[in-house]
Amino acid sequence: MEKRGLSERVRVLTLSVLIFFPSSYFFSAFYTESFFLFLALLAFRFWGNDKRGAAYFIGGLAALTRIVGVWIPLAFFAERLIRRKLDAKDFIWAALSSLMFASYPVYLWLTKGEPLLFLKVMAPHYGRYSTLPFSPIYQDIVSSIQAGQIEPISIFHLILFLIFLSYLITTIRKQQKGTAVPWSEFVYTFGLILMPLSSILKQANNFPSHGFMRYFLTIFPLFIFLGKHIDQALIRVNKNSGSTLFIARKLVIYFILFIWVSVSLYIILVLRFKGFVA
Repeated sequence: MEKRGLSERVRVLTLSVLIFFPSSYFFSAFYTESFFLFLALLAFRFWGNDKRGAAYFIGGLAALTRIVGVWIPLAFFAERLIRRKLDAKDFIWAALSSLMFASYPVYLWLTKGEPLLFLKVMAPHYGRYSTLPFSPIYQDIVSSIQAGQIEPISIFHLILFLIFLSYLITTIRKQQKGTAVPWSEFVYTFGLILMPLSSILKQANNFPSHGFMRYFLTIFPLFIFLGKHIDQALIRVNKNSGSTLFIARKLVIYFILFIWVSVSLYIILVLRFKGFVA
């Protein structure tokens, strides 16, 4: 963010949104989110420093950490393709990244006799099945209507999806205005939203798109996007400091921040008490 010239306040706001995200407790639990986010940031850091080989390699490691990691080398390859800068090295490094990911199916084939076991095990044991892209958000709404009550988790899923749509629209508008767009981050974001929203959970007392809050955590471009827009909102409020509604707007913003942080801390403390997080 500093390399892009973003202000210190934007950087602080971005990290604050990530730290106090309602599902950020997964970073302290026995899940892959924290390590995957580290690898993703490291890969994009190498990519930004024009160290393509290292970026593709780290992307391959991310794909071994979580299946959605395949979008990292794919994002790099797509950006080179869009910018018409593809060369032989991109094909070689992308192929090597693919071989790294392919090592896991080979391992499963040798040990379990089923190379695609990681795709099949979720259905019978966890009730997760493939579905049409983005339909889990629709299913959330339908489930709430059928239950006769609005579930907070469904509302939050919808908010996150709207943030994603806003990011897409903003990026496309930038491209139309001739502004440089980091296509690798765009492809990465789209892929990491598409995959979790292409499956549903069919279990009792669980909403179909359960898990979206967790999967959203590692999509760092969306947190930068949120940090920048929060900063712009604060700037607009300060510009209207002479307005009679200035104090009311300030109080609303701080109240929302207070509720946001309080809910996040409450969730972490409850889970810490139950031994779920470190």
